[in-house]
Amino acid sequence: FKITAMMPGDLITKIASNIGQNIQLDELSEIFGNFMESGKKFRFSWLTDDEHEQLETCLHNIKLFGEKAKSTGITLLVDAEYTYMNPGISAVALGMMLAFNKESPVVWNTYQCYLKAALDTISSELNIVESRGRCFGAKIVRGAYLEKERKLAKENGYPDPVNDTYEDTCAMYDRVAEHMMQHIAKVGPRCNIVLGTHNEQSVLTAAARMLDLGIDPAERNIVFGQIYGMADQISVPLSAAGFKVYKSVPYGPLGEVLPYLSRRAAENRVVLAGARRELDLLKAELRSRMKV
Repeated sequence: FKITAMMPGDLITKIASNIGQNIQLDELSEIFGNFMESGKKFRFSWLTDDEHEQLETCLHNIKLFGEKAKSTGITLLVDAEYTYMNPGISAVALGMMLAFNKESPVVWNTYQCYLKAALDTISSELNIVESRGRCFGAKIVRGAYLEKERKLAKENGYPDPVNDTYEDTCAMYDRVAEHMMQHIAKVGPRCNIVLGTHNEQSVLTAAARMLDLGIDPAERNIVFGQIYGMADQISVPLSAAGFKVYKSVPYGPLGEVLPYLSRRAAENRVVLAGARRELDLLKAELRSRMKV
């Protein structure tokens, strides 16, 4: 679920730039949640009249998706974008959680572990939601905008928000996953996560920790996700072992889907290595069946 498809990017960016300056994330999330739940009006000195009108229209439309998802049992996984937009996206996503996640996690937010602040971000947002008696959902990924983030940081003279190495990103991913799994072991179905990764070691680590923590894979509080056609050598045995695995199916015009897939490959360097391993496994299986 893309907030940027529901709200102009410049408006999201302006909201993001005011978080921490003129308003705190928890306060803004609560304001957005109250508007989506009860229609309670709000007014910000840092938005123009036209921007207020635009924001209310967008939040109303987003509210319709939240209501429909809740009534039909669909989960909305909010996409993350660039760091200069993410606080604004989080304000809307957390507002949706406050409005619609009363009994179960209907709306989830995405956390990009190539960012140095990933663990701090998910910890603080988890606290915002659960301190208000709502359920929390998260999609945990490595992240796909590494080069652009570094370029923006260099051009604008602020610290690079991206982990220094791929290994640092893997370590952050595992730390975030561990933090959330320990939390789920305590609160159960009131917190759900999807571990989106094509990294075999991250999957093995998470699967083992689930069992260590006594988390039943059949409960679906923790599920795994890979892209259709990628990492089947992980997805198939994982599913056969009783873990819940979802395959994402990208669709759309070729010119838009190919860049998306290339970003996923850049995000998960192990994809190509995994593809080579999968090819070796397929060859071995063919030789076995043909008795070669």
